Amino acid sequence: MPNASLNGEAVVDPSLHHQTIQSGESMINEDRISDLPDGLLDQIYSDIDIIEAIRSSLVSKRWRYLWKSLTFLNADCHTYYHHQGIPAAEFNDFVNKVLLFRDSSSTIQRYCFKYEKKIPVTESVKTVIQFTVPSDTPVLDLEFCSNTLRTIHLCPCLATSKQLTVLKLKMRKGSHGYGSPIAIFSLPESLSLPRLKTLHLQMLRFQGTDFVHNLFSSCPMLEILTIIKCELHKTDNVIFSAVQLKHLEIDELSAYCDMESNKKCKITVSATNLRTFVCRADISNEYSLQNLSSLVKADIDMRFPFSYEFEELELSSFAA
Repeated sequence: MPNASLNGEAVVDPSLHHQTIQSGESMINEDRISDLPDGLLDQIYSDIDIIEAIRSSLVSKRWRYLWKSLTFLNADCHTYYHHQGIPAAEFNDFVNKVLLFRDSSSTIQRYCFKYEKKIPVTESVKTVIQFTVPSDTPVLDLEFCSNTLRTIHLCPCLATSKQLTVLKLKMRKGSHGYGSPIAIFSLPESLSLPRLKTLHLQMLRFQGTDFVHNLFSSCPMLEILTIIKCELHKTDNVIFSAVQLKHLEIDELSAYCDMESNKKCKITVSATNLRTFVCRADISNEYSLQNLSSLVKADIDMRFPFSYEFEELELSSFAA
């Protein structure tokens, strides 16, 4: 990989990819990097950020335009800032230009997008989701960290994608502890993801009794559902039921009928084809498991919540 400076200059060590081979009296200058097989190049590019891919165009003539036809696109705001020293506010413009100048005949098979910002960015993040997410990509991995982001909306082209098979939508705290721990995830009125098989939701808030039902009815092929540190508000009964569902993971789901009441929410899991079920939750909610005839593995860890008020118990009743 070349050592590049911010002024666009690069120092390339030819010894990294050229080797002179002597055979008899002839001298052959071999470019080993340019001769790498396509499969190996795809593997290399699938694990690096797009800015690294663009910088690698200096290594070899064959690599000069490879970034334009990448099928695996990784865009990390933190990596962009680390290399360019430019504020995250310009990250969206950079990603837009990458998508604009890439080879349109090459479909992006996996798109990983990580956005991090420490100042008010509500409108900017809406722009990011609407304009930098390719609608024909089968695999989307979107991660956001912002101290002011409160709501995430799926744009129409994404909410009705017929190519999407994997969707990961995550909020997280920043590396220094800042960031909104929970953002409201709002489903659009017209949601239809007929090929979606894997859905991962992290640190999001859902509202309304019909949220889970509408989600399952809009994703008939859903096989893997992962819900981590999410909140479900304004509901007293949630049913996880889908014909094709095979793996369900619920990790610290907080469900409330309303924030001020102590009324428990009943969470029912009913899926005849479910094979693995992982649940880490507290006992403030009632869980009911039904119709799990195909279940092979279950990992259930129920705990007392930190704010749980214990009822007084007569210790004599537990005496031997």
